[in-house]
Amino acid sequence: MTQTIEGKVQRPIEQGDWNMAYMFPDEVAKARERNGLVILPVAPVEWHGPHLAMGCDNLLAHAFARRLAREFQCPYYPPLFVGTERERP
Repeated sequence: MTQTIEGKVQRPIEQGDWNMAYMFPDEVAKARERNGLVILPVAPVEWHGPHLAMGCDNLLAHAFARRLAREFQCPYYPPLFVGTERERP
């Protein structure tokens, strides 16, 4: 997601989104020097019933990681999808 300020497109990091996928190596190195933190959100992909998306846990983990990263000014990885969901009758 990008926004423009005075016609200039801003990168996610310039908007406060510390997602590792959008950062350049020098930005990651500077963040590491600042506090040494990197967030790795992990959540399952699983059935919650017909009323919720299969990935709602990952969506929540991603939002929480983004919020923490902004507060601590540290990079975060995109969510790691793991889990034990099984077939259902």
